[in-house]
Amino acid sequence: MKKLTILLTLCVLTLLAFANDGVYYAAGNQLIPITETDIQVKKEILTLNRVGDHLEVTVYYEFYNPVGEKDLLVGFEAPAAYPPQKQYMDVFPNQPHIRNFKVVMNGQHLSYEIAHVPGYLHNMDGTTHNQADYYQNGKFNSWTKKQCMDSLAEIDYMGTLFYYVYHFKAHFKKGLNIVEHTYEYDLSFSVAEDFRFDYILTAANRWANKGIDDFTLNINLGDKESFTVKSTFFGRADEWSFTGKGRSSDVVLWDEPLASFRVKKGGISYHKTNFHPEGELQIMKPNKLIKSSIKKKRTL
Repeated sequence: MKKLTILLTLCVLTLLAFANDGVYYAAGNQLIPITETDIQVKKEILTLNRVGDHLEVTVYYEFYNPVGEKDLLVGFEAPAAYPPQKQYMDVFPNQPHIRNFKVVMNGQHLSYEIAHVPGYLHNMDGTTHNQADYYQNGKFNSWTKKQCMDSLAEIDYMGTLFYYVYHFKAHFKKGLNIVEHTYEYDLSFSVAEDFRFDYILTAANRWANKGIDDFTLNINLGDKESFTVKSTFFGRADEWSFTGKGRSSDVVLWDEPLASFRVKKGGISYHKTNFHPEGELQIMKPNKLIKSSIKKKRTL
């Protein structure tokens, strides 16, 4: 589970950043193998559509199984919302800001269960550490509703986050397997951002080919919209294309590189072969508070 530490550290840091001046509802994520596997991701098309104050996520996967038929435990990790509010537990066991979670594999709808697992302990020096691997000896180290509620009461900078792990058994036939994964989640916001959403791309590196052979990311936030994408898994704004009309530029915010987009109509798209993501997707619409701090990136 060492790889899990890298994947979830981003979420922890994001939660802390929102602690005093915003609300973090949820993060998108790749499907991951809970147990080790030799299955590869040949193709993925990730589509994000904004509808009002939430995001509709549609992911099309082509998985390749080089061996005979096999069953694999597959999961989807979602951190608890932050700041913690006990009314979130009213919809337990579900993550309250993720809805209509569906998985269709080779034309068949799959049922799923949700485990609630211990996450990270925040130390006073700003470091974090994982308390335990959440899947050991063929079972989840799952918390009860009371344990989850207790963790919410202790989370103020120094406490335990818990995670919702949606999981299901997937039957892979030999060769190509098609998986369609859909869900909705609420957009986060802060005092400096009208909206923001995060998606953990590096989870794709947990499959056998350590990435995605053919990856496409489509983002549609609506016409006449402006937003930024943090330059973590790509280098320049011109690596993106417009599905309609718009313009883009490379900018910096507090020394962090961003791609800035002004979409007149349609959306934007990113395509990469042999994609081995080294960073996560972070999209935001800055408000007037920080717009003046965004500067156009100078080129030498």
